[in-house]
Amino acid sequence: MDNPNDVKELIPEFFYFPEFLKNMNKFDLGHLQITKEKVDDVILPPWATTPEEFIAIHRRALESEYVSQNLHHWIDLIFGYKQKGPKAVEALNVFYYCSYEGAVDLDKITNPVEREAVEGMINNFGQVPSQLLREPHPRRLTQEETALKLVRAELKRPDLTQFLDKVVQYYCELSTPKDPIVFLSAPRSPPRSFLQLSPDVLVSISKSCILGANSWMSYDKERGFLLEIDATTTNLKNRKRIFGPFHPSQNPHSQLFAVSTDGKLLYAGGIWDNSLRVYNLHKGKAVASVTRHLDIITCLALDNCGSYLVTGSRDCTCIVWSIQSQQYGSAQASTNIPMHALTGQAHLQAVTQLNTQNVFSPKPLTTLYGHDDAISSVAIYTELDMVVSGSLDGTVNVYTIQNGQFVRTLKPIGCTETCVQISFVTVSYHAQCLAVHTTTP
Repeated sequence: MDNPNDVKELIPEFFYFPEFLKNMNKFDLGHLQITKEKVDDVILPPWATTPEEFIAIHRRALESEYVSQNLHHWIDLIFGYKQKGPKAVEALNVFYYCSYEGAVDLDKITNPVEREAVEGMINNFGQVPSQLLREPHPRRLTQEETALKLVRAELKRPDLTQFLDKVVQYYCELSTPKDPIVFLSAPRSPPRSFLQLSPDVLVSISKSCILGANSWMSYDKERGFLLEIDATTTNLKNRKRIFGPFHPSQNPHSQLFAVSTDGKLLYAGGIWDNSLRVYNLHKGKAVASVTRHLDIITCLALDNCGSYLVTGSRDCTCIVWSIQSQQYGSAQASTNIPMHALTGQAHLQAVTQLNTQNVFSPKPLTTLYGHDDAISSVAIYTELDMVVSGSLDGTVNVYTIQNGQFVRTLKPIGCTETCVQISFVTVSYHAQCLAVHTTTP
């Protein structure tokens, strides 16, 4: 490690894959020559007690502020303007000529002995990646600079944990102790333009399946964003109720519901006929029902983009659904004329017909297998092509969305009990999985 001619870099597994440090297959790796000690798992340094802790510390170091502030220097050496030329010489970043892309054309070497020798040198010295940048790479913003930029540009909702001193609490009564709330949709940004057709709503569902579409009031400088409670929830005649009925063994809970990104549709599971139901939030009526599971749906989750939905069932499987919007489908089917060509009363009738009919077309994309007991919780992240499912068998499985390929199985760390059940799973944009588990006697 002290030889300047011997260049080494950590492989990606050092930052996410603790299993490569374990001899999980119990291979016979022999014994040490001097101590005769059997070679098995990798011996960790004193500052790490488990492979998981070793990887976690490496991950924290990789994501630290020091690395962030100096990462652009490494990019300049490997992929940037210091890879070749005078700048590479100044940075002492020069390698054997066969290592560089395009330095040797193997197809033009006709002598097999010479070709084999050149290939041997390339394999021995390695290959330099393609040069992607000709100018210095910019420095990564610090955490404070990133938070300030997000607030000013309003590109995305900032992390509230950084502004807890400015968060204003506001209490509103959405239900009664006799009929508590079991589901609340995640609030989105309030409408900022009169061109926005559908106002943002906070959907609430009580234990008795009373549906409420609560709207945000205008911003108040003193009290912040206030909530206007849906008046129909207290009116016995006009209240909207989700009719299923639900399976007798399945009590309504938060993981049985999801709201579309436009705030118009509600997806629900736990129905007696094992179906996935879709409800119109404005009318509170079912507009679609699709059955693919062999048992009732126990949980579901919608991605951030509203493009994919995943459902988990007691049949130990998960199904990924592709959410397709049939825009102008009903109007075009009845007139065979493009929507933009309709004018006057015909256009008004087409729009009315479109808004009153179902705009949801669920299409099963893939079925995921791998659990030995009922699915208890699911999560999906389209940008990472990632589906996570938790089961009552105590395992968490990771799959891909497009191919439905099984990636790996996770088990709670430090749990030796055999009666471990996963009750909740979620995944972050860093591909970090969080699982909540319980133990049964």
